[in-house]
Amino acid sequence: MSCFNSAFHKRVTKRADGLTLLELLMASALFVTFTTLLMQAFNMGFASIKDLETVNLAYYLAENKMETLINKPYDEIVGEAKAEIPNFLDYETEVVVSFPQNPNTKLKKVVLNLTFPKLGGGTRNVWLKTLVVNN
Repeated sequence: MSCFNSAFHKRVTKRADGLTLLELLMASALFVTFTTLLMQAFNMGFASIKDLETVNLAYYLAENKMETLINKPYDEIVGEAKAEIPNFLDYETEVVVSFPQNPNTKLKKVVLNLTFPKLGGGTRNVWLKTLVVNN
């Protein structure tokens, strides 16, 4: 009986070198899964970078517009209707000027709203606010 067990044991435990079809399929499935996850991570990273670029451009344009407004003489700082920024399609600014207390204080509140396209559709807004005093 020990001879039978020994022969059976050798036959069962003896393996040929190489991979079985099942091992190859499992390895392929794992490779495809991890590759797909990695590609999705890269795509999300690139989308985030593009979104940050549009937001950065919007803040840059808003700051430049606000700088040009507050560098004007006090009497020339007036509200502006919504208008597209030249050379930047889909970027629009609107300026609202108000007197926060009363007109005699010579203090103007300037609110700039810049609207720009959102990645994936829709729009986003950047709001800048400041106070200007007549010296």
